[in-house]
Amino acid sequence: MNTQTLARPLSLYRPWSQRVLSAVADVLSGWRQSVSEWQENRRAEHALRELDEATLRDIGVPTWLQEEVRVRREHQHFDRQLMHIRDENAASRFY
Repeated sequence: MNTQTLARPLSLYRPWSQRVLSAVADVLSGWRQSVSEWQENRRAEHALRELDEATLRDIGVPTWLQEEVRVRREHQHFDRQLMHIRDENAASRFY
């Protein structure tokens, strides 16, 4: 057995290009993870906004979010009524 090939020292040096690529890969993976967490939080918040006020109150959501949901529902209801009024007026005008 050749003892010279087994006694070769381990080199800890990495070329600068490998170090730069490793740093860029670390930054990109951290950015990708933060974006996915942000998207997950956004989806969860959107799902909460679709629930009614009583359910939000039961699960302990802060009052500011309950009020936001209530106002949003009132605006949607008002918009539906307004569209209904516009449709009625449009049908009655036949020149």
